Amino acid sequence: MTESFNTPTDSARGFDEDRFAVLWTDFLEGQLDAAARAELDALLNRNAHLLTLAVNLYQTHRRLGMVAGNLAADTLAPIGERFVADVMAGLPANGEMLTQSVMAQLDGIKANTEGSRSTGSGQRRSTALLIASGLLAVVLGVAFTLLPRQEVAGPMMHTTPLDASVRFASLARARFVGRETPAEQSIASRGEPYVLSRGLVELCFANGASAILEGPAVFRVCGGDCVAVDAGRCSVHAPEGAEGFRVETPATQVIDRGTRFVVHVDETSSTEVQVIEGAADLIVRTDPKATIYRLESGDVARHDPANRDNAIVASTGMAESVTYRPRLPDRLIRYDASLEYPVPPTGGDALGPGVDTLESIVIQRGGVVRRYDVADLIGVQLLHFHANRNRNNLTLPGGDNVSTELLRLAPARRGLLEEDRLLTTGVINPGGTSHPLTHDAVLTPDAIGAVPTPGLAIAFSQPVLNDAGPDVIFFELQMLTDPPEGDAFHVSPLRFTPDLHTHTVTAYDIDSLSPASQLLARFRLFTFDTLPGSLDELLTLPTNMGNLLPVRAKANAVAIDLSDLGYAEGATCDGLFFQDADDNQTTIDPVFIAGLPPVAPSHSVALETSQ
Repeated sequence: MTESFNTPTDSARGFDEDRFAVLWTDFLEGQLDAAARAELDALLNRNAHLLTLAVNLYQTHRRLGMVAGNLAADTLAPIGERFVADVMAGLPANGEMLTQSVMAQLDGIKANTEGSRSTGSGQRRSTALLIASGLLAVVLGVAFTLLPRQEVAGPMMHTTPLDASVRFASLARARFVGRETPAEQSIASRGEPYVLSRGLVELCFANGASAILEGPAVFRVCGGDCVAVDAGRCSVHAPEGAEGFRVETPATQVIDRGTRFVVHVDETSSTEVQVIEGAADLIVRTDPKATIYRLESGDVARHDPANRDNAIVASTGMAESVTYRPRLPDRLIRYDASLEYPVPPTGGDALGPGVDTLESIVIQRGGVVRRYDVADLIGVQLLHFHANRNRNNLTLPGGDNVSTELLRLAPARRGLLEEDRLLTTGVINPGGTSHPLTHDAVLTPDAIGAVPTPGLAIAFSQPVLNDAGPDVIFFELQMLTDPPEGDAFHVSPLRFTPDLHTHTVTAYDIDSLSPASQLLARFRLFTFDTLPGSLDELLTLPTNMGNLLPVRAKANAVAIDLSDLGYAEGATCDGLFFQDADDNQTTIDPVFIAGLPPVAPSHSVALETSQ
């Protein structure tokens, strides 16, 4: 049976499926002429989602065997109802005509069977087999029509076999328990539990559906049109052609009917379903009648498995808190880098040569994924530097073709952060504080006793516009022996106003455990005799000759939205102040900072509408 919280009104959306039910019924009854067969072929060709019924054929065939066995034991009713419910779950949203027809035939045969029970077990068994055979004929007929076909003796519809692969289309700061973070576009393993401890992942399915899971969550990929969510929140978008997509939870099954919806499963297996657009069916696993609850736009349904009567608590009208996530957040997705200064390999270094030169970045801004060449980014000028803990403050590539004599000159030292695109050069280990700034940093002391503010200040070569999504990118060099999450830091405006404030970055879009993080080529680290307390000292104090470090590093990166500092949309920023958050024994190592150009110019290439 089906219970609907709202009466369907979108008849246009269901026209094709209603027409399919009529044509398919005629086909089963042998009344489909050549013209109608051509219409059916064309209908299936433009409604590829009907092909997904084939995925359920195995389960249906197995249940048919259960029908036959239980008929012999006079227990047709519950199994028959379960079978009908499963058939309904696999049909299009408005294709109930065919289901009702099959159900009516089943009820009729059941009545005849009940009237002949006194004739003996042999006849009952024959009747049971007859019913199962009849149902199997229907299913095989569906399979014949809906499975991909090849051309034989006359024109037939050409379709591509279903690709049941499921991909990790995109990830945002994702971290898994017991496994490495999958790379973008990698294939998800079927049936294996994924324990997402933090971040988000987007799965894309063969039928065009997508599901965004938010950590903490436990999920499993069940096939090309199904994901099981044991705990956590899952936002589903099933566009036209992906109807029938399923979300399995420990207590329920949610079946898409062309919609956007979100499923949340808590630690007690209680399930909440919010339908944002379209419709979805909800079935409670322990319900012996397999009642199908139809949810439509604005409906919210909750089920608690501890409630033994299988009650569904439902409400109509959009929930106060809509938890649906249409896409992953704006972020730096990946970067491309090459090797310009190779270092001769050593016997103990098996990690490979690494990279040192940034070529381009791929970033999502305002939901649109864009690619920028480094030449398109807005450069910086070094305004201030004050170290308060670490004297290792300059780096250079470790190749033999790099002269350390350059560091004797102030312009060369400034250029380590200002002019090059190398990820192995930087003005690193600036000072910091555990307390974010609430006032302008002291860059040039103008009073007796004034102390320069620990940190690093930069000015952009041209103002950076607070545009859609992130506006600034920050790369740091992170040793493999340091925490892979990267070093937290504060970023503040150069000049505070009542609307502006400090923003603290505690997580990187690309950290050392991210598949997008790249191993850096070996580099030289230069140490000062005393802490450089000003930019002038950074540029003029002598250093040692530099050590070629045996320990390798990766390039971590994060995108910064000026809105997080309080800048209004459309406002511009001339420069920023960076400080280590002083939350551990390591300090930020900036190797590349740049602003992003406005979204409108053509030198940014939009790759996708969202990711």
